[in-house]
Amino acid sequence: MRNLLWMLGLPLLIGCLPVELSTSEDGVFVIPRQEGFFLFDPADASAQRLTAADSGQPALALFAPDDRRVLLVTSTAGTMMGAQSAIRILTLEGGALQTVAEASNMGYVQWGPQGRQISYARVGDSAREPLEENMPELHWVDLESGADQVLAHNVGSQHRWFPDGERLLIFRVLSKQGDQFIGQLVALKPGGEEEILVSARGSGTVMDIAPDGNRLLFTANAAAKPGQELEGASTEVALYGYDLTTQALAKLAPGVKFGFFSPDGKRILSGREADEKLLLEVRNAAGGEPLAVADDGVSEAGPMMQSTPVYPGWLDAERIYYLAQHAVYGVAAKNLALTVVSLNDQARRNLQPAIDAAIEAAAVAQ
Repeated sequence: MRNLLWMLGLPLLIGCLPVELSTSEDGVFVIPRQEGFFLFDPADASAQRLTAADSGQPALALFAPDDRRVLLVTSTAGTMMGAQSAIRILTLEGGALQTVAEASNMGYVQWGPQGRQISYARVGDSAREPLEENMPELHWVDLESGADQVLAHNVGSQHRWFPDGERLLIFRVLSKQGDQFIGQLVALKPGGEEEILVSARGSGTVMDIAPDGNRLLFTANAAAKPGQELEGASTEVALYGYDLTTQALAKLAPGVKFGFFSPDGKRILSGREADEKLLLEVRNAAGGEPLAVADDGVSEAGPMMQSTPVYPGWLDAERIYYLAQHAVYGVAAKNLALTVVSLNDQARRNLQPAIDAAIEAAAVAQ
């Protein structure tokens, strides 16, 4: 249910942004922390503070496609109207912070591939037919003009831009049966033109697009081509693949919570629950058995009723990063450690001690 609340944005009293880190092409992380927003370079274990946490709680940070700017999201404490979030953009070479959007109950934010637009999803202020719950609405912001346009209502919070920058991949919700939603994966242009790609049902849909723009990954409890009948309700989520060129739809792996393409599109990083931990696997996009790369990941963080999903990512085509979980005081008191795994030899590197030390030094210095 907690994944459902974030992914499809049921009416919560607070916004719920995921823990999803961003890296530059050179392998530098931009990290939101209690002390502010920081850059961390694993190559020399150095950190640089971008801004202090004086305008809200640091919630999310994303490098722009050209790595010259960063998008910073801060959130305030939740009220009866929900958590208030602000999206600001900082130019790394001495630029000032520019506020580009402010909204309540924000659930997801993305850069457009050319860096001229951003998109974000927020839970709407009222329900829209045919649904009875307040659902997310998708916003598109033109950074040159400042125009903020609502592109779609009744959608999942998570969305992706196609590499050409002309379309977004969204999950449009059409109806609800029990605790599962029936909907469609849609390629949507900001002008309103759309193409229905796949029908799907489930309690949470996580999507990704290959770098070539022709292949999709998504999770669902059932999926079918448009016009075909969906299977009945299932409690097991699965990872699906869809080829836009051939229109082939395939069920790739059962029990998988997410799947993300590598930067070269040749591999897929996926995760499944195993013994109350997150098991991470990497498989060839062309098929074959997966390689287990970690079994100590965490998929959620925060208090039980306000927990948010945590996602791993690709540092480059040969390395993945994720948040590992480590008990430090007894059984229940656990810390999270940003960890990098090399796929060539499965060598692991725990970056957390270096991150903590470097950020403490950077905070003191400023």
